[in-house]
Amino acid sequence: MSGNFEERGIDPRSGEPTAPKRRAAGRRGPVAEPTPAWMDQLERLGGRPTAGGADPLTEVFEDPRGRDVRYQLNVRETRVRDALVIDFYQREAKRDGQKGAFRPLEVDPLHLAELPTVADKRILQLLLGNFAEDRSRAQLGAGERYSRSVVRPGLYDVLLPELCRTGRFVSEAAMPGTFSDPLAWDDGEPFRFELTVDRAERGWRLWGRFVRDGEAMDPKAPRLVLSGGVMIFEDRLALHEATEAFDWVDRLRRGGPVEIPFEAQDQFLVRLSTMPNLPEVALPPELHWSQVRLDPVPRVCFAQPDVAYEARFVVGKVSFDYGGKIVSVNSNRRMVADESGRQLFRRDRRAERRALERLRALGLEAAEVDLPELGEVCIAHKDLYAVVKTLVEEGWYIEADGAQVRAITGGLATKVSSGIDWFDVDATLDYGGVQARLPELLVCAQSGGLVSLRDGTKGIAPDWLSKYASMAQVGRLEGDKLRFAPSQAGVIDALLTGADDVSVDVKFDRIQKVLRAARPHVAEPVGFMGKLRDYQQEGLGWLRFLEDNNFSGCLADDMGLGKTVQVLAMLQGRHRPGGQRPSDHRPSLIVVPKSLVYNWIKEASKFAPDLKAVPYTGGGRLKYKDDLLDQDLVVTTYGTLRQDILHLLEIRWNAVVLDEAQAIKNPRSQAAKACRLLRSEYRLAISGTPIENSLDELWSLFEFLNPGMLGGLDDFSAKAKGADDGWLELLSTSLRPFMLRRTKQQVLTELPEKTELTLMVDLDEDQRKKYDELRDYYRASLSSTVQEVGLGRAKIQVLEALLRLRQAACHPGLIDTSRLDEPSSKLEVLYEKLDELIANGHKALIFSQFTRLLGVVKRWLEARGIKHEYLDGATRDRQAGVDRFQSDPENKVFLISLKAGGCGITLTSSDYVFLLDPWWNPAVEAQAIDRAHRMGQKNPVFAYRLIARDTVEEKIAKLQEEKRKLADAIITGETGLMKELTMEDLERLFG
Repeated sequence: MSGNFEERGIDPRSGEPTAPKRRAAGRRGPVAEPTPAWMDQLERLGGRPTAGGADPLTEVFEDPRGRDVRYQLNVRETRVRDALVIDFYQREAKRDGQKGAFRPLEVDPLHLAELPTVADKRILQLLLGNFAEDRSRAQLGAGERYSRSVVRPGLYDVLLPELCRTGRFVSEAAMPGTFSDPLAWDDGEPFRFELTVDRAERGWRLWGRFVRDGEAMDPKAPRLVLSGGVMIFEDRLALHEATEAFDWVDRLRRGGPVEIPFEAQDQFLVRLSTMPNLPEVALPPELHWSQVRLDPVPRVCFAQPDVAYEARFVVGKVSFDYGGKIVSVNSNRRMVADESGRQLFRRDRRAERRALERLRALGLEAAEVDLPELGEVCIAHKDLYAVVKTLVEEGWYIEADGAQVRAITGGLATKVSSGIDWFDVDATLDYGGVQARLPELLVCAQSGGLVSLRDGTKGIAPDWLSKYASMAQVGRLEGDKLRFAPSQAGVIDALLTGADDVSVDVKFDRIQKVLRAARPHVAEPVGFMGKLRDYQQEGLGWLRFLEDNNFSGCLADDMGLGKTVQVLAMLQGRHRPGGQRPSDHRPSLIVVPKSLVYNWIKEASKFAPDLKAVPYTGGGRLKYKDDLLDQDLVVTTYGTLRQDILHLLEIRWNAVVLDEAQAIKNPRSQAAKACRLLRSEYRLAISGTPIENSLDELWSLFEFLNPGMLGGLDDFSAKAKGADDGWLELLSTSLRPFMLRRTKQQVLTELPEKTELTLMVDLDEDQRKKYDELRDYYRASLSSTVQEVGLGRAKIQVLEALLRLRQAACHPGLIDTSRLDEPSSKLEVLYEKLDELIANGHKALIFSQFTRLLGVVKRWLEARGIKHEYLDGATRDRQAGVDRFQSDPENKVFLISLKAGGCGITLTSSDYVFLLDPWWNPAVEAQAIDRAHRMGQKNPVFAYRLIARDTVEEKIAKLQEEKRKLADAIITGETGLMKELTMEDLERLFG
């Protein structure tokens, strides 16, 4: 862009958008009033310096021999040009040895080697490298020659000392053709120029002086003062530093001092401060004005540009604050007057330059405008907030659309007070004495940008505001406070971790201490027939903590850690406190998948035989329908609950326990809605995988446990989709008191090792051909469908295609039942492994999603006479099969449908697991493997995944690893895949 920092205070950065361009509007000033004489004289002093130096001329000459060289300062030309003009002279020796008269020396730059001394060679090399001129040119045939040089100011401190050392640098003498004594070089520090204000007879006298190291000199003392930095005396030359203030030097030398009446002294000083290029000013004490050096406060006032099409830019006007007085970056005034305080502030140009360099480093550019004195910069709108935040935090004064932007000057102060059945949270954030309260902070969090403060200014939003507000909004705004339900105490406690100043009342202080306290281990209650492990006693202590404080929670221990046993111990204590049944006894309802009903009945009879446990499911439930209040434990299914919800609602249960609680993961399902309707004193969820696909599942779980704890579903879902690590951490902190999860690696160090292996299977030629044909068909079909309706609406077709390809990778008979007797590459590998492990006395679990594939393996086992068990969704007495497999050493193989038997059963007599086909959700596979790798297992467990190479199976396995990213921050590392499928994933799967 054409604007630059040198002209308007800022250098441009290449490669950025062109800055907004604006034309200057014409202005008409007021009619000027007559001014006093002293002010007119002062105005003339403050005029701008004229440019010095002219282009040099050159001469041509032939180099003579035997010369005596002089360098003469041409005073007249120097004065006229305001530049050092030096003439060259020489004289030659006569035959009798006498020197002749001095004549102009014409030097050929190509023949400097013939000059008489090394010093002359160096001096003339510098002079002729400079712009030179000769008033009388001579064309002598050997090239151009020079007899005069106009010296650039940049050579003064190099050239002049050397010239003076020769003793042949002279000035003009009174008589024509003669020279003065040699000029000396003053090698002291350069002189500075300052203005002086002294008391005179009828007022104040403005004059000046050259000063250095205690030495002061009248401005007229030098014979000449050049704007380039040289002072010429009768006998010497010296340097000065008054180049920028040269106007003042020149006009004072020409015009003499300025007289100011006593009564105009304040007006004079104020006017003086506004004048350009003002040198230092020495003020006498009797003026009663002081000069103060301040660190300037840099300012940028941002506003939208005038030109509509440049709306992507924001323009900022740069200025500096000196004691409350604002100076534009491009003002050439050097001083700022505070008339009320009778102070003069000298501008700190170095500090201002550093500020401009900071702007450039942050990506701002000089705005392209026709009036450089406007001192404007610009930045892309998208980058504005980050820049404003940085500058305000660094102490800059920033305005945005006319409102000052404030930095945070204090920590978050939070106060929690209690009501009858609520908690109120009041929070304030300090911005330089202006308080932002919760409403302003929450509005800012929703809209983004700056916090609107009550005095009309703006505040920088703290980095933590987004995650804080996301969780805070589960409460309800009541005036300036947020109101929370008692069930949301964990949310409040999590929010308080980000506050610097916390005040809580007695009631919440007690709850906070409870939430943060360590959970004691609790021994088995009276009547419990079993011995709890150490970590299980810890779990019972956590369950007791929930009971004692009227909380509900989720026991999310890893599969195989005995969650059922811990819950039965808790229920034994609730129903038989001290070993006795209380007079106000009420039953507890346990809701489980159909396959686990009798497992719960069996486990209850084993560990809590005093408790009356009945199954309330199927047609047989009718005999218990009118007798439920006499029971201790009523075990039902999610399906029965939906059907009998009206009847079950009539009972206020002692406790409601949901096993495999991921069954209500869909918050809009009938099962989830029915569970939320149940009435009870205590609620508990049991799930080794509380999150499988989406954080919505977590909301559904806690809406059952602690209604309203996580706010509304729509708001929660919206936040969860764009959740960052900070929000997930805050959510995790909120839920931590109400969720207990331990992994086998954490608590069962004695558990045998588990080894998971992948067997890559190459399809035989015929199976490969059929697979590739099917893949090509679906790839072409899906391509046109997705282009026509989009990926979202085509996912049913995608799922069908993937299902068919997965079936083709396993066995051709899954696509065409007439081919069930044909060989399968994957099953051939399985059979080989089974022969080997059975021969060595091992047992195996075989999982598949395809019951037809399990049927093929079942026929192979029967043909071999290998004793085995089979379980799928149609199996009625699954526990009987589990018991036979566990107790019979000759029962070698258990064929299990992945969905029907992937959870809720213990099969520790086996030590090999085969997964015949990969599932979208790795958590489901992990559940299946853990049927064998759980408490009671004595041997190392080997789990094999059979994957057909170069098929959709191999690509699903890779996607599982890449997509495993959802719930680690909250509870687990498991995730589904299908909901995250993208167009890129689709191309990979069918590629």
